[in-house]
Amino acid sequence: MGLLLSLIKFNGGNYMRKAEFEQKYLGKKVQIELFDGDILTGFLQKTGAERFRNNPDLYLRRGFYCLTETLESQDCVNFLIFRFSHVQKIKFV
Repeated sequence: MGLLLSLIKFNGGNYMRKAEFEQKYLGKKVQIELFDGDILTGFLQKTGAERFRNNPDLYLRRGFYCLTETLESQDCVNFLIFRFSHVQKIKFV
């Protein structure tokens, strides 16, 4: 059952593990669709990173992801953070 939680079905048929997701998309400009239908575009970042040390919402909440406007930005697009399991579709922009 743990294996099912670590695999997510993307884009209607492709399964991907969390480690593959991070390796392929972290730091890249992507467009994602979340489970509730929201579509966001930006640079994929992982919360808890040292660069977010001055933003407690992004530094203290580990295990989440967010999209930023630029690679250097400290703020998330739409002030939204999400888990790997919330992503339904993802593509490079």
